[in-house]
Amino acid sequence: MQDAFLSNTAMQADIVLPAPIYGETGGSFTNNEGRVQFAKPFQKSPEGIKTDTELFGWMAENLGVDLGSMEQDALLNEICRQVPGYQLPGDDTAGTTSEFTEAISDQSDSKLFCPEISHRDTPEGFILITGNCRNHSGHLSEKSNTLNTIQDQAYLTLNIQDAEVLDIHPDDLIIVKANGHELTVPAKLDKQYPRGLLFIPNNFIDVSLNRLFKQGQYPCPAEIEKA
Repeated sequence: MQDAFLSNTAMQADIVLPAPIYGETGGSFTNNEGRVQFAKPFQKSPEGIKTDTELFGWMAENLGVDLGSMEQDALLNEICRQVPGYQLPGDDTAGTTSEFTEAISDQSDSKLFCPEISHRDTPEGFILITGNCRNHSGHLSEKSNTLNTIQDQAYLTLNIQDAEVLDIHPDDLIIVKANGHELTVPAKLDKQYPRGLLFIPNNFIDVSLNRLFKQGQYPCPAEIEKA
């Protein structure tokens, strides 16, 4: 396992190898227009951390396999040599010029597939949704001390009128129940939030929010009460 942080997945591994984070390694990618774009590192990794290609080459070497040069330019040139879409006329290193790559279109006859959309009943009471909160993205941003000074814990957002009915005030601890599980978070009230809708951000691992959702069920019916 290779990761920049000791994630839940990494904690299940027997061996965890450190990985560089964004900005510590360079490379190239092909954008939606077909252009090859480059990312250059702008800071150094801590001592001893290998880039993805260095680590791959090191592992191969220890297994007795010689992969040749693992430098960025050599790897990109090998992709250009092996992948027809990167081979431009008169240019043996097509991708390195940031020119358009040649897409290989599939002209086979096919009909547009339109899946049937199953009917979804609107449950009575509250429904729970999740996603990123304003100040965090995914789980990794939880490791930022700066962002945690703005928002350092999960919370429940609900409509202010729904809160008045249940005598809920800002920062009251609320028990949220769904699918046989429950968690406790402080309340945030929003007068513009739709009535009947609950929101808990999924950026905070310690809450284990996924317990409240069944597979294939989203949003999910939920109950709330003051702790």
